[in-house]
Amino acid sequence: MECPVCGTPAQSIDPATFDAKSIRCPSCGDYDISGNTWDLGLLNGLNSERRSKALAKARVGVPGHRRPLITSYTIDA
Repeated sequence: MECPVCGTPAQSIDPATFDAKSIRCPSCGDYDISGNTWDLGLLNGLNSERRSKALAKARVGVPGHRRPLITSYTIDA
């Protein structure tokens, strides 16, 4: 698969225990995208800067052992 944030080859990994798409990217690291955000295609059509900002915002305040979660709230309008 292609990383939804940076576009490089990535892989889907076992999802977290909730409705999410979990991604492992050699450039972006491991992260989750909420099911709603994924299903609605909210990252589609965003430029790479906005997708990167959404992941950076998702990383803020996340303990090191948890994957950041991209949601509709982490995407700047």
